[in-house]
Amino acid sequence: MTDAKPISTPFIVGQHLLAEGKLFSNPTLFSSLASALQYLIITKSNLSFFVNFICQFLHAPTKDHFRALMYCALC
Repeated sequence: MTDAKPISTPFIVGQHLLAEGKLFSNPTLFSSLASALQYLIITKSNLSFFVNFICQFLHAPTKDHFRALMYCALC
């Protein structure tokens, strides 16, 4: 891995998303957007870590999770 080239990722270094917080009002929208990003992983591999991370919160997304998801979608 010493010759591996780094790639940028939309994940903000040092950002911590917690399971606590105010729940997002439309979890179906959150799930739909996260699923759409999963299809982009095929062509944009730099999204794979972030999409995997954000999908861990599909059962109870918060407003912070939605903001992070929208940040990724806009990148």
